[in-house]
Amino acid sequence: MPVFNISPMFQPQYVANAAAALTFASAGGTTVPAGYQYRVDVLRVTNITAAPVSLKAWRVPSGSTDDNQHIVVPVTVLVPVATQTFPQFDVTALWGAVLSAGDAIWMVAGAASSLVVYGDGLVVQI
Repeated sequence: MPVFNISPMFQPQYVANAAAALTFASAGGTTVPAGYQYRVDVLRVTNITAAPVSLKAWRVPSGSTDDNQHIVVPVTVLVPVATQTFPQFDVTALWGAVLSAGDAIWMVAGAASSLVVYGDGLVVQI
């Protein structure tokens, strides 16, 4: 019988300025481990700089790469500067995404140490 755990999916981490997989909080790796499925419930990005920064994201299935076929957030998206009224940018393109073993989420920011990503979800042990 599956075991369901509501969990932090991504602890706060910088989005690199070169395409890289995000680190999952529950497993500590960059891909969903064997015997698990993850559902991303909420994914947010905060811009900690003084100017808008571009963001690009991929949902990469096991065995695939961060190519144009897997883009879910195009680089034309600019994350606005965080304010007290709007402290984060919601990455709704990934809300509800179900990831299987070997799947990953990749991101790239237009500037180093400018965007912080974090999110919560459901970890299912199958």
